[in-house]
Amino acid sequence: MPNNKPEQIKELLERSTLDDRVKGIILDNLGQLSPDDLLNLEKVLKVENNRLEKATEDIETFLSVQESGWAKVEEEQKNLAKNFTEETAVKMDKEAENLKDQ
Repeated sequence: MPNNKPEQIKELLERSTLDDRVKGIILDNLGQLSPDDLLNLEKVLKVENNRLEKATEDIETFLSVQESGWAKVEEEQKNLAKNFTEETAVKMDKEAENLKDQ
């Protein structure tokens, strides 16, 4: 991230979810802000950026868990179908043997 506050703020604003009109007002008046105002604005934008990054990570983790969960369900369903098919085939073979013996 750049070393001076206005450049840091510009970079943070690029990633911000603020309305473009609001971003424009901030950028147009950046040179008129006091050092304290620049510091506060930077802090607020950093908090927003960190929260967005955290939310993105949480969503990615959730989706990953969901995907692995569905993969597990899919595997379980395949195994159930395989077992059912094998059990049904054995039962049918036994029934066929019983019919043959009659």
